[in-house]
Amino acid sequence: TGLLRYSDNPSNLSLPGADTRDQMSGTAGVFTTHYVVLTNLKASTTYYFEIVTGSASYSDNNKPYQVRTGVITNSGAEDIISGKVLSVDGQGLEGAVVYVEIDGGETLSALTKNGGMWQLNLGEVKDSKGQVLAYDRQNQQVSLFVQGGVLGTATALTNTASDSPVMDIVMGTNVNLVATTDLTSGEPASNAVTPEEISSGAGFGGLADGVVATETEELLN
Repeated sequence: TGLLRYSDNPSNLSLPGADTRDQMSGTAGVFTTHYVVLTNLKASTTYYFEIVTGSASYSDNNKPYQVRTGVITNSGAEDIISGKVLSVDGQGLEGAVVYVEIDGGETLSALTKNGGMWQLNLGEVKDSKGQVLAYDRQNQQVSLFVQGGVLGTATALTNTASDSPVMDIVMGTNVNLVATTDLTSGEPASNAVTPEEISSGAGFGGLADGVVATETEELLN
């Protein structure tokens, strides 16, 4: 089991932040990945939190972790990216965390639902100053990292012209989905899936090294 305890007061971490699945079921489920969404936060405010799993709690060298919320800005025009995550036996994988990143923008994330489906709005991506990120909606590289807990990880590269949906991502693979079409014939290219083309974590701003398949640290992401 896992949750966050948080507050804008580092001496009083009194607010619980439950896994989104626990909020829906009303009970504390046991997972090897956790996904917490905090709502009704104040803009431009520092929040402090600790990770709670089972009877143990975890902090940053005996101090609460901290994060600062951004300024209030409008989102850009809706631009949906979606896809499906599969287990190695071809079944839709529920409960994996999909991280999506465009160069220069913050990382977005989603939890896969029934059948391994996930969806995000790239129009919500902000830059380091908290403003809507300007990007090419037809030819912008998009990096994806999938954290499946005990089932491992996967990475993929695609672009905004081929992101709705992204080709299925299978756990344990590292694939380049950009060259999925032969531009001369319009047919699928023979080298569309080449795990060797991208090394583990390439293009993810160090995310692959920072995300680990342990229950407690997964809550940080």
